[in-house]
Amino acid sequence: MKKAQGFTLVEMLMALAIGSVTLTVGVNSMQDLVTRQRVDAYTGNILQSIHSARQHAILKHQPVTVCASEDGQTCNDNWSTGHLLFIDHNGNRELDENDEILNHINGSSPKDPVHWRSFRVADTLQFLPTGMTSHQNGTFTVCGLGKADHARAVIITKMGRPRMSTDSNGDGIDEGADGRPLRC
Repeated sequence: MKKAQGFTLVEMLMALAIGSVTLTVGVNSMQDLVTRQRVDAYTGNILQSIHSARQHAILKHQPVTVCASEDGQTCNDNWSTGHLLFIDHNGNRELDENDEILNHINGSSPKDPVHWRSFRVADTLQFLPTGMTSHQNGTFTVCGLGKADHARAVIITKMGRPRMSTDSNGDGIDEGADGRPLRC
């Protein structure tokens, strides 16, 4: 007589349970990886825009303003919708008819809000022809999924030099210019 081959019901349920747990852990890890990559990419776009704005201010000997903008034609107060760089001929921090638009960067993912906080509590960032900011240092924070553990920041000194935030203490959360963990 031949012996029956196969798995028992208990063995199948155990295999299914182990597979489910493994898959759940894998999907969460993958989601974290994708979120971090998305935040890193957009934070890199902000850093590149800041470098570009500073360089244009120096080379063209004109103030360059960076403002939040969704459509690339007007400024608004929501940095998550994108940002605009323009030569601000009269230095009033507003996009006027005679100002020259340099670049428009589309916004981040709606899941990843962007915040700008500055010393002078200005809605815009302005570089003078010297490459320095207009007496403002500040931080752009990109909050992946709105959470601090997925946040990255671009920190700008009064001298106009931008740098990326780092996790200096190894706790998995980047610190801001003050050495404290980023907040979202």
